[in-house]
Amino acid sequence: MIALHDVSSPQHAQALRWAATRFEATAFELVSDSAWASTYRLDGPGGSRWLKLLPERQRARLPQVLAVCAQLAAQVPAVIAADPDAGWLLCADHGGQCPGETDGDAHDLQLLAVVRGFATLQADVAGLHSFLAGFDQVDVAATPRLLLQFLAQPGAAAHADSGQVGAAYFIGEADAARYHRLLQARLALLQRHVAHALALPPTLAHGDLHSDNTAVRQGGQAVFFDWDEVAVGPAGLCLHGLLGGCALANALLARLAATGSPGDSATGQRLLAYVDALQAGGYANRALLLQGLGAAMCAGQARFITSFGRFPGESQRHAAANTLRARLSDLLDLCDWLASQNPETAQDCADDYEQAKEWRRAHRLVQDQLAHLPQPAALLARYARLCARLGDLATADEALHEAVHSAPDEPAWRLDMARLALQRLDLNAATQSLDIAQSLHAQAQPTAALRRRVTQFRRVLAAVSSADGWPCVQVSASERARGQLEPDTLALLVHAFNQCGAVQVDGAYEPAWVARLQTAFAAKYQHQFHDGAHADALKVGDKRYMLTLELDAEFGSPALVAPPLLMPVMRRLLGDELILGASTAVVSLPGSDDQRLHKDHSALFEEAGWQLPHPSFAAQIILPLLALDAVTGATRITKGSQRVPLKQAHDMPGQDPVVPLGSCVLLDYSVAHHGRGNRSQQVRPILNLIYARPWFRDMRNYHLQPPLKFSPAWFAAAPDPVRQLVAWWDLEQRMARRAAD
Repeated sequence: MIALHDVSSPQHAQALRWAATRFEATAFELVSDSAWASTYRLDGPGGSRWLKLLPERQRARLPQVLAVCAQLAAQVPAVIAADPDAGWLLCADHGGQCPGETDGDAHDLQLLAVVRGFATLQADVAGLHSFLAGFDQVDVAATPRLLLQFLAQPGAAAHADSGQVGAAYFIGEADAARYHRLLQARLALLQRHVAHALALPPTLAHGDLHSDNTAVRQGGQAVFFDWDEVAVGPAGLCLHGLLGGCALANALLARLAATGSPGDSATGQRLLAYVDALQAGGYANRALLLQGLGAAMCAGQARFITSFGRFPGESQRHAAANTLRARLSDLLDLCDWLASQNPETAQDCADDYEQAKEWRRAHRLVQDQLAHLPQPAALLARYARLCARLGDLATADEALHEAVHSAPDEPAWRLDMARLALQRLDLNAATQSLDIAQSLHAQAQPTAALRRRVTQFRRVLAAVSSADGWPCVQVSASERARGQLEPDTLALLVHAFNQCGAVQVDGAYEPAWVARLQTAFAAKYQHQFHDGAHADALKVGDKRYMLTLELDAEFGSPALVAPPLLMPVMRRLLGDELILGASTAVVSLPGSDDQRLHKDHSALFEEAGWQLPHPSFAAQIILPLLALDAVTGATRITKGSQRVPLKQAHDMPGQDPVVPLGSCVLLDYSVAHHGRGNRSQQVRPILNLIYARPWFRDMRNYHLQPPLKFSPAWFAAAPDPVRQLVAWWDLEQRMARRAAD
């Protein structure tokens, strides 16, 4: 008898005891434990058996699973025992090898056997009408609409009637709203497409067909298990799980219909094997299959996504979120491919993407149109603008020169050339293009605005190159309102930071918002506003203390921790996988003296010869909650000192930037600086949001307090942009607690 003292769930222990009366097990292992099912492998003298426990809402499906097992005995593991009331199913081992356990050629060959075997199975049962009548029938036409309902439903609470949660429960309100808006705009495309699946005969659909739910026995026979989501619908409905999505499969099916070959890719070969086996089994003729299978895959993927709403399991929440984002993105890829078949539809979709600032998707649609159509100047210029948005300046320049060559007297393209030159920080070329545009009678207002921008950029670049200049970049009101920098502003900020190790960003925040933050800070941390011993704060100078901010609704908000205006800058500097390494505040009390010159972190490598220029490993957004000037005390920054040792920085000139409320300073972690004394009568708090490459940990500054502080409840409900930045600390804390236990 197996020992059950390690089983924490009474229900699981009861199920294992039930299974032990039907199979002499000597050991067991919990293979998976999720909101939709839990599975144990039982080992004993007679080999392995598999025990599956369905949650209460799934137990009514067990009779359908048993019906499948009875009808398809050769292709399904044998049932040893079942308790439909409890939701328990004990099955024999499948006797084969899962494709997920192999790789290379063996993996591809096994998946070919799986798709052939499943197509044969579906062809065989398609005529068993009385058998199919016992299963849920999928309303294929309704799948796009149901998907949009899933995306629109608030995610925090289950719907009163269905008990389902919405997509926002998994991927957050912002992402759910984004996918809903984009797919709503393409609903007609999806509905027209899935309608093609209605011509295919109904057959058995697995519902969750992927490589881990299949196996191939010696001799090549495919076996299928985990039929909890079984339903009836057109062939292809559940094939997306074996192909990693439906967008590529749809394109390959179209190629197969047009040329007779889907190409040499593994996905194409699986599709060909599936179509051939369905046709050979008499399920449908080839033309009908090639027209309907892609549509069925689309409907099946939409249904698969929506099904997650029935299983709001906390432990699988983040894994489910990754799956949902990947499959929703794949559906958008399919919509883009469908749109690209018609130039007017493609243009409308590209317009919609540009309006939504989905530059990459707009770029791909326009690029596809350029590949299949004559290249008019307007389309080339549009492509150039999108390339510039994505940072591909070389391609943008090439496309724009082609547009100008096709229409040399068009002033709009000359203005585009000026914008592109500005993004390259080539101000002379920008001025030259503006002069030509003006001679061609370009619109006066855009031309004048661009000339003012060139003048502003000259001033910043002059400050960057001079020994005592201070780089200060002004964010426009429109950029702040949109929450997105213009590409040239982003380029200027990155250049100034890389050259100087610091740059001031004026107008990055609404002053009224910063004032509210200051009020909240004073209310929460009033106890830190005195000179003396603080158990949870580090003294960093005379009457000056560094404390760790507790991330909450106010100090852990995306507006503060993941500001959309500035995160693209930080990602350019530190990479897309950057983390929030610390969130602190430095409180300078009235009457404080100047700090000593210091760097927040020593050189990464102190050996001789390794103190060379290198990319930033950490950088911070310094956000004053009180305007910084000669009275409140500026932070003196030694520009360019990230490239030299601290000793050498003492001989370099320093800058004392005046930072008004709503502005901030971006500072490299290796730049020498020191806070000036607070000569006002007010407490001067400065927030420091320190971002880092994912491998960097500050082991120097946090011996009295942690670099981050937040409650598990806050983390569980945190918006995804914030969660992704601080998940490393949650993981390290959980590992530390586990080690302590």
